[in-house]
Amino acid sequence: MKIFRILFGVTLLAGLAISSCKPVATPEPGPTPTLMVSPTAQPVPGSVLWTFETGDAIWSSPTVSDGVIYFGSDDKSVYSIDTTTHKLRWKFATGGIVRSRPAIAGGVVYVSSDDGVFHALDATSGTEKWQADLGSANMPVRGALSSGWDYPQSSPAVADGIVYVGSSAAEVDAFDAVTGQRIWQFMTTSRVRSSPTVVDGTLFIGDGNGHLYALNARTGSELWKTQGCDYPTPAVSGGLVYCGSRSTYERAWDVGTGEQRWQFSFGRSWVESSARVVDGVLYVGSSDVASLFALDPATGELKWSYNVRGYAWCSPAISNGVVYIGAYSLGGEAGFYALDAKTGQPKWTLTVENGIVSSPTITNGVIYFGGMDGKLYAVSSGG
Repeated sequence: MKIFRILFGVTLLAGLAISSCKPVATPEPGPTPTLMVSPTAQPVPGSVLWTFETGDAIWSSPTVSDGVIYFGSDDKSVYSIDTTTHKLRWKFATGGIVRSRPAIAGGVVYVSSDDGVFHALDATSGTEKWQADLGSANMPVRGALSSGWDYPQSSPAVADGIVYVGSSAAEVDAFDAVTGQRIWQFMTTSRVRSSPTVVDGTLFIGDGNGHLYALNARTGSELWKTQGCDYPTPAVSGGLVYCGSRSTYERAWDVGTGEQRWQFSFGRSWVESSARVVDGVLYVGSSDVASLFALDPATGELKWSYNVRGYAWCSPAISNGVVYIGAYSLGGEAGFYALDAKTGQPKWTLTVENGIVSSPTITNGVIYFGGMDGKLYAVSSGG
């Protein structure tokens, strides 16, 4: 069933909340970063170069742009950190925990928070340019992790002047990236924790009931819908769209028709990790089987797997023939792993207190990720 609304016009439209709010960013220096390696020393692969501590766990994955790291924290804040000085540039306070990965475009940081508000912030100063209501302000407060296992948050994507994001109010929204005017809204069958992927004018996204949608990115009209994608973010490569789900499968569909090409069973394990396709290999983490898998993206055939001894909920990053992924354990410490991308053999492992769910980002030989201990980590890749 095709359910969508196209909304044009003035800012008085129902459901549209745009404002030029006063700045609430904190530009002062803030906490001092902790240096772990001498600036003059040659860093060893896997060594922690420095950390920056926030007030709570970091589920948000960092985004690096023009020498600056942007990320959110469960302390209800968005952070901007200089990669050279490792110091706080600004901190923006929201009304809810921030687990989405910020998107950066045109000097603006786009991010959502758990109070149902979508924020557009000036990348330099952290002042708010506009905000929009995602219709989810009255969602239940997240309880203990094991109660419902509802922990992700949809992250925005920007393409051709439009910013897209999912909402726990069972909708996908498209806003004008400059003005914040809502362009269209598509209603799904359940809350949306998956993040949008936009390729060649088509938006792909999953919902909590396991539906994978292909939408016209300009109008929000449904092109096709199938079953098999809920929390992960779809990956698109070589004419196929890939996604996993709590139905314990990773699947591949034709991007144009939605016809399923293959599926790979994870046995008893949910698939929470969003896949990455690099150099002819699909890499994806798993939950209960606690492993990273490398699959043939054309056939779904297993190439190798490696046990990371924890929930591999985050998405892997691949650089210079090495695949990186973190793990999380309810019992305490877990590891961050560097594996040979072709063989899956370990190169090094870093132990992090309370583990990792934040997906790593690699820039200029440095790996950035958030820890459940509330710290942002900068780790040497050796490359």
